[in-house]
Amino acid sequence: MKREQDVRGVVLRAIGVLGTVALLGLAPGWAAAEEFDFGDDGFDFGDEFEDGFDFGEEEEEPVAISETVARFLDDGLQAYEREDFESASVFFWRVINDRDPGAAPLRPRAEFELAKTLVRMRLFEGALHFFDRVIERGMAHPNFEEAATWLILLAERRPGDHNMLRRVAAFEPLFPDRIEPRYHDDMAFLVGKHFYNVGELDMALQFFSVISDYSPYFPQSLFYQGITHVRNYNAQPASRSFQRLLRLVEESRSRDEELVHLGELARLSLARTLYSTG
Repeated sequence: MKREQDVRGVVLRAIGVLGTVALLGLAPGWAAAEEFDFGDDGFDFGDEFEDGFDFGEEEEEPVAISETVARFLDDGLQAYEREDFESASVFFWRVINDRDPGAAPLRPRAEFELAKTLVRMRLFEGALHFFDRVIERGMAHPNFEEAATWLILLAERRPGDHNMLRRVAAFEPLFPDRIEPRYHDDMAFLVGKHFYNVGELDMALQFFSVISDYSPYFPQSLFYQGITHVRNYNAQPASRSFQRLLRLVEESRSRDEELVHLGELARLSLARTLYSTG
């Protein structure tokens, strides 16, 4: 107790002196003059605070999982397996909205499962609401990695939706090692388009360039590589991308309207690129 009182006394004396300096309007340099050198009685508290002054955060005890809420989650999973999606959605909703503190550890899983269930019910906007919760927590969410495939599939249902591209791009740190191999090309194209849209052109090229030549996205990736190089003022690689796409269209002899249209765009883009560079 005496040591604590001594420390408090030193602090109060220091505050008193500084207050006097402020009231008198004395220059800051004056406060540091020799008359106010407290020496060993001043601000070097040394070991004074070693005992009993550790204000570190106390560790919180883990919350016990509610058995009742856990049963709701299990019932929802079983209903999902039976493809009784309406019942599953009700059980997952009960977990999410249960105010029991023991529901908190189960809530992230329930959000993910409800998002999946709503997709199966074709309630896509509702599903996206809960997938956004997964994305918001990122890698800290226990089902973040699993959610990637679902967002890729949803994005392919909504071509041209910039918000969907943004959502898929949230999983970019998982690419390619932690993305299902069969979705590598799909994700690379979607993420590449996102980076193209937001002006991160080097990142866009990085993703467009890894799309395999047997992918349905390959012709589009060549076109996007070309126009991305144009935006980067790199005429030669742009021309090569357009020419490669034109050869692909000619060799395929396809009557696919989309591919033919891409070929026409590539021809126009190549002409403009060559004209602008002389």
